[in-house]
Amino acid sequence: MFRVESAVKDEFLRTVLTSLRQANGQFTGERSAVISCRIPEVDSFEGLEEDSALKNMTAQFFGKHAGEIIYAVAYVSEARRETSGQVILSDMPSLIFRSNTYTGSLPESLQLSV
Repeated sequence: MFRVESAVKDEFLRTVLTSLRQANGQFTGERSAVISCRIPEVDSFEGLEEDSALKNMTAQFFGKHAGEIIYAVAYVSEARRETSGQVILSDMPSLIFRSNTYTGSLPESLQLSV
């Protein structure tokens, strides 16, 4: 197991936040929206759903930038593919945060898949 930290504090998260803000600017505000953000080379998002810098930054995005139409942000990484004879299994690590500022009509129980 390797633990890696950015030489410049929060530079990675700042880049992700910038990407979210740019994506947010592409919506008209007339319909509910989900932002999908690809983060390469992640094997698992496990543990990041709790009190993590990614969760906190996403909450900051929802509170300061997202407005009322962003339903969720989905973080995804590369698809993994496993072949066993004629069976092909595919899996994509993902983590979805729903916005607490969303006021649209989509139900909280809506199942998102990425």
